[in-house]
Amino acid sequence: MKMIKRAVCVMLVLCGLVCGCVKPDNKIKIEKPTVGEIVSLNNDEINDFAENYITGAGYSHINKLLGDHYYPKSVVFEWQNADCSEYALRISENSDLSNACEFKTNNTSIEIPDLFAGVKYYYMVKGGGKESEVCSFITKRQPRTVKIDGISNTRDIGGYETGNGFVKQGLVYRGAAPDNITLNGKKWFERAGVKTIIDLREEKSRKRNLSDLNINYIELPEKGCACYIDGDMGIKSFEYLAGLITSVRAFAVKDNYPIYFHCQIGRDRTGTLAYMLNGLLGVDHYTLTMDYELSCFSASGCVDYDDKEKQTQNMSGSMDAMYSYFMKYSRYKGSTEASIKDGIEKFLLDSGVTAEEIDNIRKILTEETRHAD
Repeated sequence: MKMIKRAVCVMLVLCGLVCGCVKPDNKIKIEKPTVGEIVSLNNDEINDFAENYITGAGYSHINKLLGDHYYPKSVVFEWQNADCSEYALRISENSDLSNACEFKTNNTSIEIPDLFAGVKYYYMVKGGGKESEVCSFITKRQPRTVKIDGISNTRDIGGYETGNGFVKQGLVYRGAAPDNITLNGKKWFERAGVKTIIDLREEKSRKRNLSDLNINYIELPEKGCACYIDGDMGIKSFEYLAGLITSVRAFAVKDNYPIYFHCQIGRDRTGTLAYMLNGLLGVDHYTLTMDYELSCFSASGCVDYDDKEKQTQNMSGSMDAMYSYFMKYSRYKGSTEASIKDGIEKFLLDSGVTAEEIDNIRKILTEETRHAD
């Protein structure tokens, strides 16, 4: 009798499978990124540069023939156990997927660009009446490069440690001039929500060719912004210092954000302002030089030299001079523990930036932590 009952049960199960009476698996299986995976947003070359950086490492990559080779990678999502015409990927920084962004696709994979570095993301996939579990992955805390079609040498200045937190991402971008920007490049500005552009060049070179995007331009003095410490365009020159101070003050106004600032090639005047901004926030010199040297991976960052040795000497000398000047300024002003942060702050105060403006810049641009920490 037991044998007969067992046979009947087996037959019922088989019948259920054939007739579709047994409840099918309604879960979509996530293949990539795997749970807890740490994902780099940079291409292999930039990933290696950031992971193994020593001061001056970027200069060995100076090469006019390579063009822009700093472009970031998108994060690839893949899944299985689904068969429908459209899927929806939802991704958020919150474990309950609140404030999630949704991306639709007809395939069982999708690439998502422009994620933030050093962040824990949560995501799930829906489609055909099925859904996946909520999974998570972490993006590496590294420089956040961005690709803007028609513009070279572009990146976010955020994501770096400040000593007591991090520089916020998605608020300030730096790069070369957008004089040859494409339609796709303009769409990037729209997606990023850029509200303000600071063109650091002299007045005669400013084109304002993104005015059609309802973007505000900060009006600088005729000479534009200062470039490094010494020389005719250095911060010791009053004519160029005026442009630097006007630029810095723009970052104290919350309504100006997100901001894109640039010069012609995005290396020198742009590099000076980026150094001072992130230095003011507490980013250390070692990290500031790494960010600066990323220009060596761009077409515009290598465009104006035929002598690689000379370019290396000029670029490294400019960074050494920035460090020495602000450290000396800090000591000159009586600081017992001199620092770049203190030196830049005192220099800006002596140059007309107010303590309230500096406080505003720090409040706007820094945060204590991100979800990955």
